[in-house]
Order: sequence, then C-alpha cells, then structure tokens
Amino acid sequence: RRAGIGKMAKAQVALAECYEAGRGVVQSDDEAARWYGYAATEVHPDAEAQYVVGGFYLRGVRGKPKDVKEAFHFFRLAAAQGHTGAHYTIGFCLLTGKYGVAQDIDTGRGYLLRAADAGHAGARDLLDSVARILEADAAGR
Repeated sequence: RRAGIGKMAKAQVALAECYEAGRGVVQSDDEAARWYGYAATEVHPDAEAQYVVGGFYLRGVRGKPKDVKEAFHFFRLAAAQGHTGAHYTIGFCLLTGKYGVAQDIDTGRGYLLRAADAGHAGARDLLDSVARILEADAAGR
C-alpha cells in the first residue's frame, strides 16, 4: 500500500487487483476502482489501468457514469502505449458502431489490424469475418 500511495502506477495496479480479488485485503470494488483510477492518471500512467478505467466508463460501473467519450479518452491513452485490448476495443466499437460510437470502418479496421498483429485472437477473428462478408458482397454484385 505504501508503494501505491507513493504514486507508482504498477504498484497501484497491483493494489487495485488485490482489492478486486480480495487477495490480502477485504474485497472492495470501490477501492479497486479508486486505485485503478490513480494508476491511469499518473505522470507515467499504466496502460492496463487506463484500459480498465475506460471499461468502467463504457459500461457505467464502479462509480463511473456511462460516458463513451470519457471511455474512449482512456482507451486511446492505453492504445497509444500499445495496449492490445485497447486497440481491439476501439476497433470493434468503430467497426460496428456499438455503444453509440459513430461507425468508421476504415479507422476501426486499422485499430483491429494493430491488435491482430499483436496476437489478439478476437481481432483476427473479427477481421476474418469482415473479409468474408466483403468477399461475399463482392461476389454477389
């Protein structure tokens, strides 16, 4: 806990995970969210924490209001640090228009390609599905 208070993002994430799982502390979703929030907004923030906090905003959980704009702010910060899950989530939302996101197929594909290149199986599967749909559409013309 001292490391978390000392503003070290990795330690803050570890502490958040402990609270989330009740490992060595009393389980508390509120405390987990608080520590993830600290880690996501440090001078040298943690990409995983940014991704997790983005998910809180996307779903409106853990004391965060449902706010897609704020969710994407955190997802983009995590993606800028190379977080594969953030690339996938942004790509999925842009490709499908889910969560009220304006559909942008080309940009979505770009994010999904980065996730797939990093080994994200879901991104590869989604890109394969899109390719099959486009091929079938082209064959039907």
